[in-house]
Amino acid sequence: LAPKTYEFDGTSLPQATLPGGPQIGLIAQEVEAVLPQIVGGTIVPAELDSLGNVIHPAKSIKGVDYLKLIPLLIAGMQEQQDLIDDQQDRMDQLEADLASCCAHDGTGLDQRSGSLEGGGASHATSLENDRLTIAPNPFQERTTLSYLLDAPVRVRLQVHTESGMHLATLRDQPQEPGSYSMTWDTQDLAPGLYYVTLFADGKPVVKKAVKVR
Repeated sequence: LAPKTYEFDGTSLPQATLPGGPQIGLIAQEVEAVLPQIVGGTIVPAELDSLGNVIHPAKSIKGVDYLKLIPLLIAGMQEQQDLIDDQQDRMDQLEADLASCCAHDGTGLDQRSGSLEGGGASHATSLENDRLTIAPNPFQERTTLSYLLDAPVRVRLQVHTESGMHLATLRDQPQEPGSYSMTWDTQDLAPGLYYVTLFADGKPVVKKAVKVR
């Protein structure tokens, strides 16, 4: 349903004494296709002169009972609020989980698989994960991505959404061995979970990044 601005054609139905000027509302025929129960029809009687001659013929018109829309609007707002509350609960839980993870400096978490290790992650895995760091994390408007390179290599830094959709390529260039960092401006990102992937030597390192309000 789409609200419209319209004006009544008083010349075609003068006996109805329709209001003049711009009106705001819904078109009865459009509403009838979706909610026929709130659309009613009536016949405006013909207008006759003193001799009984028809000046303006009778005409059938339709109208919307706007009072019947109120319960539907309330139900729609309640359903929308339920969805908002559910998303808020999920976001709060996500922020709490990530805050707990970051408070422990990411130890015991294999970022590539997302599975918790019982404190027995190998030293090699730890070093591999340390090649890419995100700080602060969670963050609001921006954060810093830092990474280490052991040899000359082409580097790609990519960002994906929680659903796996490619969002952006932050860096794609050859670089020499060393330590690098860059600021990731996230002001235009919606709050949520993202994945930052460092591609170097064909060995991707994935880290979770959380944007909060």
